[in-house]
Order: sequence, then structure tokens, then C-alpha cells
Amino acid sequence: MSTDMQTVMRLLANRLVASGYRKSKLGIFIKTGGPGLLMWLGLNRAKRSGLVEINPVVGIRHQGVEGLVAELNGEKADQVVPATAAMNVGYLSQADRYREFLFGGGRPDDEVASELTNTVLSAGTRFLHENEDLTGLINTLSTSKRLNPEQTAYRLPVALFLAGSADEAVEALDARLGQIAGRMDPAGTRYVTFAARLRDRIGRAKGVLPGA
Repeated sequence: MSTDMQTVMRLLANRLVASGYRKSKLGIFIKTGGPGLLMWLGLNRAKRSGLVEINPVVGIRHQGVEGLVAELNGEKADQVVPATAAMNVGYLSQADRYREFLFGGGRPDDEVASELTNTVLSAGTRFLHENEDLTGLINTLSTSKRLNPEQTAYRLPVALFLAGSADEAVEALDARLGQIAGRMDPAGTRYVTFAARLRDRIGRAKGVLPGA
């Protein structure tokens, strides 16, 4: 038995929308998690040997953090992408290992779709609760080895700054600058500019921000 990508995505979209998510950009679904928070789901997909493989990436988007990251990078903030913290759904389970869902194999597609939806809902709700305040988000950004380090390097110091931890934000910037010292590629120079702008913002706001 084989299936096609469009059929699988339509099947999943119907299940996810019925569960409270709404379809946003291609392959991305969001759900309001509270003021300034989104539960975030990306469905990475691939076709191989007659099977459709779906890799669900579950995350959270903190609009305050993302808005300031975009501002400091001289960009207009998108309201959906990227997620502030996101990873394959399997890393949010007790097994802590990568997980994919295969359609078109021996199991009915409806059954696989239900399992994927239930897994995503459970993991997404738990991840939201763990990261719905800046303290939890900072803990995730600073300790998880499953996050994209290039993205985390921007978000951790901003989250610390917004939480009122100015000194720790500067420490996070300095740590990253030390890691990329000597890099002249666009990504390296972009971060140097970002760090200088955030350091300036911290300098102007230090002593004014409330505690976390």
C-alpha cells in the first residue's frame, strides 16, 4: 500500500485543525498558548520507497523574544516563524530519541495520523507549560542540546535581557562571541552586529528593568 504527499498532509491538517491548531505557512501549524505565546508545529516531510515520512517539529514561539531579535537584526518580525525553541517530537518524550511517522506502509493512514496528532498535542502542551514564562524558556535555551545553537545564540541573551538579567545576557553574548572569534562569514559578522546592538540596549536599560 502506498500513499501520496497531498493526501497525507490533508489528512493531518484536518486532524490538527479539529484539535485546535490552525494552518499557517506551508507545513506549519500554530495554536495560541497565552498572551504573546504560540504553540508551534512544523511538519517536515519526505517521500521514499512509496512511503511518506513526516518528522514533526514541536516548539514554542515567544513573540516578545522574536520581536526584539528581529529588531536588533534590522528585520521586520514575522508573526509565525521561526519558533523560539523547537525540536523533533521524539526528543520531548521519555525515550528522548528522534521519531518519524511513516504513511503508506502496513498500518492504515488514519491510524498513523491519529497517533501523530495525539503525540504532538501531548508534547506540545507539555513543552508550552515548561516554557510559558521567561524563566522556563531561559532554562530550555541554556540547557537543551537538541536546539539549533545558531538560533539559540540570539534568543538566549534576548530572553535574559527581557527577564531583567542584564549581566547574564552580556555573559551569554560574550560566550558566543568567543566561539565565533575570527569568523568573517556573513553569519559571524551578523552576530557581531547583533551583539553590539543588544549590548547598547542593555547599557541604556540597565538598572531600569524589573526582575524576572
